[in-house]
Amino acid sequence: MGRCICLALPLVCLGLFGGGTSGRAASIYVQGMPGLAVGADGGNAVADVVSSDPSNDATAAAGDGEFGISGPGGRGGDGLASASLTTAGTTSANLIASGGDGGGAEGQSTLGGSGGNGYTTASVTSSNGASVTLVSARGNGGSAPSPFVTSPQPPGPPVTGGNGGNGGVAATVHDTGSASVSLTARVFAGNGGWGAIPGAPGLLSIGPLDAVSDGGGSVRVSLDATGGASGVFLQGGDAVNGDGGDVALLNAVSGETSGSLSLAQHAFGGAGRAAAANAGAPARGGNASSILDGPFHSQSVLIDLGATGGAAPGDPVVGALGGSSAVSSDVTNDAGDITAKGVATGGMGGGTGRGGDARAEVRATVESQPGTASANATAIGGDEDTYASPLSLEKAGVGGNADSLAIANSSGAASAVAFGRGGGSDNFNSGAQDRGDGGSARAEALATAHGDGAATADAQAYGGANGGALGGLVPGAGGGAYASARATSDSADALAKVIVKGGAVGPGRRRERSARHRRGSRECRHGSDARKSHA
Repeated sequence: MGRCICLALPLVCLGLFGGGTSGRAASIYVQGMPGLAVGADGGNAVADVVSSDPSNDATAAAGDGEFGISGPGGRGGDGLASASLTTAGTTSANLIASGGDGGGAEGQSTLGGSGGNGYTTASVTSSNGASVTLVSARGNGGSAPSPFVTSPQPPGPPVTGGNGGNGGVAATVHDTGSASVSLTARVFAGNGGWGAIPGAPGLLSIGPLDAVSDGGGSVRVSLDATGGASGVFLQGGDAVNGDGGDVALLNAVSGETSGSLSLAQHAFGGAGRAAAANAGAPARGGNASSILDGPFHSQSVLIDLGATGGAAPGDPVVGALGGSSAVSSDVTNDAGDITAKGVATGGMGGGTGRGGDARAEVRATVESQPGTASANATAIGGDEDTYASPLSLEKAGVGGNADSLAIANSSGAASAVAFGRGGGSDNFNSGAQDRGDGGSARAEALATAHGDGAATADAQAYGGANGGALGGLVPGAGGGAYASARATSDSADALAKVIVKGGAVGPGRRRERSARHRRGSRECRHGSDARKSHA
């Protein structure tokens, strides 16, 4: 076990000889030492804040594993930063934890070291407001040495990249007065190491992330979660390239107040990695989803969801698949206005693969009292824009599809906006093969106002552009598009508008329609579509 050298505040601890370190203070930095022998593990780091100070900081940075020779690489150390605070006034806490990287490896039957884990946790109670920020970063898996990129591997079992480390966050923040509360969390899974067998990305552990203000102060909770990238397959053959890490968030954030409530939840799929030697099965970017449902009882509510599929940079021969994305929210508020918005973006694909599909579905409802309900859903299919080699016998890659749905219901005003754009295929194949198609797009918006408020529904759909055509070869098709909008108000204006544009090289087929009804109980509805078209 290493020693801990502690200096004057802010407290600083350094672990010696690759051992673990720990410390406790209002402001602390703990550094785990790297492994100091061949194949040795990195040192752990633990930073724990227990105080009543108004400002508190803790950083735990674990040590890296050492390179292994004719044996496995050392594992990265784990980092843990935590806080347990109770104050009679305003307080803040900023916590950072990072796992160490795994050591690389070479020789027969060797394994890159796994990345270390990074976790942050907090429990905070105050009577005059609180702000808490958590950052958890994982370690990356160890890799085979760079000569394996171009040189044959030695006889015997293959060198395997180390797995990425895990990342985790959890916190509860409680204000017993009427002041504001803020909780921000960012968490990252580790990347897999490179090798003849690629390492897997790390995993994520999330929650709870909850904030409460007893007296009606504003409450804001935000989470960004990012999956790890896969390792890379370094040599030719039939091995499967690694997939990016998936990220699935389900009601990962929560909050409670009679005042203003804001909840944000964003997921990012990890990157897939193509073979370094133009071989292997297609890689896939990590899928991403963000779902948040539930009733609320606040003066105003803002829901902000995002999901972005992982990119999969294309190999010219071996296609790569962009990760899919999905956001979904079905929320109600019985004490005031509610706004819910979600953006889903498919990951970029490459080669003969395809961009990731995107789906956004948002429902917002105001119940029991006059108020405004707003629903905004955006779906963007992943682009496919990597050159396809003439060695490929496949059709050039295609753009991802996009599907969006926005529904708003209110006893006051209601607004629904849906936007969809199919992914474009800037991809072309220089051989005598077909060009890639653009992705399709669909958008539907429905707004219903039961009281004196107006209703507005706006739906826009744009098909993805097709791949280019050279030398008179067959071009790809532009993506098809469909949009539908319906607005209904009991006693005020109702406006429904649709815009539809089919994708193509050049202007493509386009349709645009809009309409408005004035006063009285009205319903306004329009739908239009543009089918796939060639240049």
